[in-house]
Amino acid sequence: MAQAGLAQIQDRQYASKVKRHLHVKKITKLAFAFCGKEVAVAYQVDNL
Repeated sequence: MAQAGLAQIQDRQYASKVKRHLHVKKITKLAFAFCGKEVAVAYQVDNL
């Protein structure tokens, strides 16, 4: 499920406004999926 969260971040282009700032060199995308007391985490680092 955490991978689906990363796909949503990409599909909805949440980072597009941040990429406009010239001083931003790296974007770290995090996705968390919870099920009761269990958690799944996925991340992706984009170097600009």
